[in-house]
Amino acid sequence: MHGLQVTAGGYMPQPTMIEPTPEESRTLACFIRDGLGCGCPDEILSDLQIEPQPDSFKGLPIACLIKVGGRLLVAISFSSQWSGHVDRGINLMLEAGMRLRDQSGYNRFRLVVAAHDSQNSPQTDQIQSGNFVDLDDRIHLHVVRASELPRCLTHIAGLTKKALVSGCD
Repeated sequence: MHGLQVTAGGYMPQPTMIEPTPEESRTLACFIRDGLGCGCPDEILSDLQIEPQPDSFKGLPIACLIKVGGRLLVAISFSSQWSGHVDRGINLMLEAGMRLRDQSGYNRFRLVVAAHDSQNSPQTDQIQSGNFVDLDDRIHLHVVRASELPRCLTHIAGLTKKALVSGCD
């Protein structure tokens, strides 16, 4: 759904939010709870919105942001979309997520890095041994195989199964 927001300079389009279908919501809730280890109660996980390419991460490789029940933010980044130094990119995404979490009144921020499905990914090795900003206990960094993500997230990002396995778009 598209909307307009009145600003000092006129009208500005609001970010597009995607409401997942009931089946997608169940799959996302399962991924957030089981795949990421979130302990959110069912009533929180039943309120999900997805924002593709969120403005709050402008210039950073965040494919989408999942807003969960007014309490949790989950940003998805596909390592195949990265360029440059991995540590710096992750630090920038974590800092942007922390700012958004604090400014918007959310409790937690989770950055999910979806790495190539190949066994030996140099980026995955760099992530797992990286030096990142001091994370408080309300920020979490997860590295998952891209094929472990719910299909609705890879669809939003416009990635094909071939791209997820081979690492090319």
